[in-house]
Amino acid sequence: MAEFEEEKVAKIIDKFLRKGYSKEELRAAMLAKGYPMRIIDDVFADIGEKPKAKIRMPHIGMPRIKPRFLLMPLVILLILVLAFFFWPDSCKDRACLIEKANNCEKAVLEEDFEGSTILYIADSCKLTKKIAEFSNEEPQEIIGLFKGKEMGCSYEKGKFDDSYLGLFGNIEICEGELKDAIYELRIAQYEILGE
Repeated sequence: MAEFEEEKVAKIIDKFLRKGYSKEELRAAMLAKGYPMRIIDDVFADIGEKPKAKIRMPHIGMPRIKPRFLLMPLVILLILVLAFFFWPDSCKDRACLIEKANNCEKAVLEEDFEGSTILYIADSCKLTKKIAEFSNEEPQEIIGLFKGKEMGCSYEKGKFDDSYLGLFGNIEICEGELKDAIYELRIAQYEILGE
């Protein structure tokens, strides 16, 4: 009976070796199926090689760190450096914005305008204005007309003053969708009210 079982094991091993399975994989599979180790070893001895036992050494040293975890701190550091050099300075009042704008430096100021928030961004002798937040009392038509629009107002270095601030300040020298929307609103008011 042992010879019959050895022939059966030999046929199975031969079949799966031809399919590309390794001797170690076959040995483990045969043991898992319940074939005796002595028979499996005899078959491998008959075909010329006994499977080599793998010796596993315990892992000693530092745990492996995946590359993506090494990259994360570098990305965060790069963002912080870029923010430090390129993020405009925030101003708390008009005087700060006027001073920085006169030097054509980067600066940002948020200002309340009748419950809405106007955002001023000064950079390279150009002031950008946009409505960052609308008052709850603002009609939806006005919000729809102004939302997401901005205008830019160029000026000469050293000649920036308070007259540029406010939604309508020096609007005649500005360009952009926000200016167009303001003029569109003025035309509509004129036609409706006859002003």
